[in-house]
Amino acid sequence: MHRALLDQALSLIMANFPQLLILGGICSLSRALRGRPAVERSLALLGFFLGAALLAGSIHMLSAGPRDMATILIGGVLGLGLFLRPIRGLRWAALLALVVGLASSYVLVKYLAITSAIAIAFGFLVPALLTYLALKFLEDLIQVIGGILSFPPLAFGLGALGMAQGLLLLLGRSLAPLLPKL
Repeated sequence: MHRALLDQALSLIMANFPQLLILGGICSLSRALRGRPAVERSLALLGFFLGAALLAGSIHMLSAGPRDMATILIGGVLGLGLFLRPIRGLRWAALLALVVGLASSYVLVKYLAITSAIAIAFGFLVPALLTYLALKFLEDLIQVIGGILSFPPLAFGLGALGMAQGLLLLLGRSLAPLLPKL
């Protein structure tokens, strides 16, 4: 059931990929122009879902064999920028590390019957710190990439490229002949 639902969602994304590129381009362009905070939050939320769809479509096209590399690159980079924009400021590494530390302490007490406070403290600290270190690197990487892709001139250029590629795809053309061969 889940596989059929995912296949159906992917088919819908692929059938409307040019329109998603155009909408993603509009979202990226309007975000670069800075407006009211309520509008920016709405665009960030819309961009998050558009970015996820563009990333899924780009990954699918890349794995499906020889395709238009311009569409894959523009859709992937635009999607990544839109997807990372609202989540790049979240501090989720500490929260997940806390959950892992608490879960490991719970396992020590409940299933291994350890009652020593020092053992429970180490059972919390070691997994929590290891998880935090690993996830903090990912958190920082997401923040850097999101910051670069949301830089207004770059977001404006990506938005314009996304809109142009989407319109050209609707007309049966592509920006691929204008890009260097990969």
